[in-house]
Amino acid sequence: MMPPQHALEERPQPQQAGRRMVTDRDTGRTWQIWEADTARLPGARGARCLIFDAQDVIRRVWLVPDDWRAMTDEGLLRLMRGR
Repeated sequence: MMPPQHALEERPQPQQAGRRMVTDRDTGRTWQIWEADTARLPGARGARCLIFDAQDVIRRVWLVPDDWRAMTDEGLLRLMRGR
């Protein structure tokens, strides 16, 4: 069963040019990271967020540094962990 069209339109979409892939050496988990425009998403905590997407879990970071694309892999993982 497909979700309703409006539900698909409300989902944050990755900006392909800004996508990063980072592997956490501690867990072996590989994360795809991208910035999502959440300005029109009901309940969003801000106009944008970072999505951290692994095979079995997805996390959002609402306080997005402007320079996140230039951050080191370890810096992004610390950001995701809230450190």
